[in-house]
Amino acid sequence: MADSSDEILDSEIVMRRVPANPDLRLFEPDRGLSSDAFKPHKTRDTDGLSVSRIRTESRPEFMTPELVSQYGKSNSGYYFAIVSVKVLREAGMEIVAAPTPEDPGHALIINLRSDNRKSDEVAQWTQILAERLTIRVEGPFLKKSETE
Repeated sequence: MADSSDEILDSEIVMRRVPANPDLRLFEPDRGLSSDAFKPHKTRDTDGLSVSRIRTESRPEFMTPELVSQYGKSNSGYYFAIVSVKVLREAGMEIVAAPTPEDPGHALIINLRSDNRKSDEVAQWTQILAERLTIRVEGPFLKKSETE
């Protein structure tokens, strides 16, 4: 359970890492973001859908899209869907802090889980996230070893 220092404020912004693999077609600049970018994985999202809180002056320990992209396996790099915590909550979703050693700003959208991934409610939320709640999409960002 998160302590009070991990409370996620409505004023915060979170990012969802989206593989830039063109075969997956999760984000295309001319067509936009697919709702599948927010669909929980069938086994890895048992506690909720992973997002990361974005680094700010008041939270310098949090990561940037460039840093988060270094921990992924995608050879094509990653895009990042940027979402306001306030509008996420206004849409009825709950977000909790779930820091990891690699990502102190890691958080979970607990309404979007492996066990309910095929429900109508999750389908609606993922569509709302992709079409209405995403402020912008940044990237793609590649691993440093791939850009050097």
